[in-house]
Amino acid sequence: MRNRSSRLRTKFNACSARITYIARVGAVILISFLPVVAFAQSGAQGNGANRSAINSKIGSTLKNVGGGQRQDSADRKPLLPRGNQTKSDATRTPPVASGSPVTTAQSQKAANTQESCSLISGRKKGSCSIVEVSLEGSGDILQTNQTGQYERAGIEFVAGFKYEELFTEYALLGAVRSVRQYEQAGMKRKMGASVTRPLLDSSRKNVVSDFDGKKITIYSPVGAMKAEQYALLNEAPFNTTLLDRLLPNKEVKLGDVWQIPTEILAALLGVEAIENNTVRLTLTSIVDNFAEVELYLQGGKDAKGVDLPSTLECASEGASVALDLNGKYQYDMNSRQITWFGLKISERRSESVATPGLECNVTLKISVAPLDEPEKLTEDVVAKMQGAPKPEMLRLYYNAQKGPWKFQHSRRWKMIEDADKAAALCYVDRGEAVAQCNILSNGKIDLTTQPNLEGYKSEIQKGLGDRFAEFKQEAEYEGQNGESVYYVVADGVFEETPFRWVYYLITDKEGNQATIMFEIRADFLDRYDDSGNEIVESFRLLPRSTTGLQETIEKTAKADAQSDKKTEPVKITSAPSPKKK
Repeated sequence: MRNRSSRLRTKFNACSARITYIARVGAVILISFLPVVAFAQSGAQGNGANRSAINSKIGSTLKNVGGGQRQDSADRKPLLPRGNQTKSDATRTPPVASGSPVTTAQSQKAANTQESCSLISGRKKGSCSIVEVSLEGSGDILQTNQTGQYERAGIEFVAGFKYEELFTEYALLGAVRSVRQYEQAGMKRKMGASVTRPLLDSSRKNVVSDFDGKKITIYSPVGAMKAEQYALLNEAPFNTTLLDRLLPNKEVKLGDVWQIPTEILAALLGVEAIENNTVRLTLTSIVDNFAEVELYLQGGKDAKGVDLPSTLECASEGASVALDLNGKYQYDMNSRQITWFGLKISERRSESVATPGLECNVTLKISVAPLDEPEKLTEDVVAKMQGAPKPEMLRLYYNAQKGPWKFQHSRRWKMIEDADKAAALCYVDRGEAVAQCNILSNGKIDLTTQPNLEGYKSEIQKGLGDRFAEFKQEAEYEGQNGESVYYVVADGVFEETPFRWVYYLITDKEGNQATIMFEIRADFLDRYDDSGNEIVESFRLLPRSTTGLQETIEKTAKADAQSDKKTEPVKITSAPSPKKK
């Protein structure tokens, strides 16, 4: 899919002389030809490209803050090497409150008085706490330009979250489910000269975080979430639903070392797979009913005794991800929970079909204050958040500020183009581009010149040219809001690769028209779940003038700025001081 967005815009400009004709026939020729070369190549190359809309999502996530070209193992340097660490705010041990300052010697003496402790989670069904999370980072986004060279764009961000979390299901080794009410969730992000402030809508402040033993699913019981809001909540690492899985759940001695199960680590980091689980944890001190545990990377040795790289090698959405990280957490032996966690992460992410390359350094801090009873998550509130999620709760909704439409889509569809009159989404499965959805606004047409279904099929065949093989299905029907819809399915071959093209020509009663076209590699049809139907069924045309659109954008920007003044993201400047029990 390399350079799809820029090529798409170039072709749009080159075809401007034919725009009237294209609009009349639903942009069949244009939309069926432009992306297919890049899409066919993506199957062989397996990498991604320029995406004009990526700014709306990149940076609202930890994983999409930085990464990019991978360094050789010998050149990779952990952010804080274990042998000579400089203590940052993220990994500095929280001070122990007492009647007088505790010196280093006193701390060591206190630690030596207790050589072991039980690090077993006391969390259970009904456990509740106030959580504050601070996330800061900076780095570069890397994208391949038309000459095949990487282009860098710097990014800086600070994000903060504060919420009450109640566990409605909890098992030490099984499923975990928590419900949350967010008091605050937002980010200030600077990318180049652009500053954006994604915030969680007040209508989505109640959220469910559900771990089924393999992955964490976050959703709102109210319904579909905006893509950028979902990313804001979902892609920050070390989801507190699973934070206590960092515990060994047994008696340990000072200096004992243990590992996190790989599937738990993948869920905590938000990646799909981990090639080498090099994360280790060790008990470093016990002071006044508080245990301190260090998290670090250790590569081990091969069969010949040669040191192996400690960098975590992961995979996510078709990208290879290299992570160096280290941190610490504090375990409260009275509440039997992790009450403070700090982590430094250095990430390098390759370009993929869904995301650009990234390089970043990130600092994460989490503070957990146990509650005896929920304060905001009352029985009535929690009752509305129980049960399995309905399908619409797992969708994302897209209300374009540029394109004249809105729709909902599955989380597998990734937005890769968002322009005034065009949009494109990529369907990703196991890191491969299985399908692409292209949407084009045809403007307002003269309904008297609208072709019939047979005429539309003729234009499709003409647009596909020698790629066309046969029509498989066709239909004409009325949409939920009275729109006229033409539906046509065609099969064909491009550069020896079989494809299926699915067209929808949607025209409302005022003559506003749009074309939705899905292109699916025929050898991937068994991996495509027909979730494109959700896009079509929820698709609504939103006619708007250029002036009206500009006013909407300006009002939104002004509202965001005012909201930012009122609600700065939570920023944990230092770890909370545990109280002596």
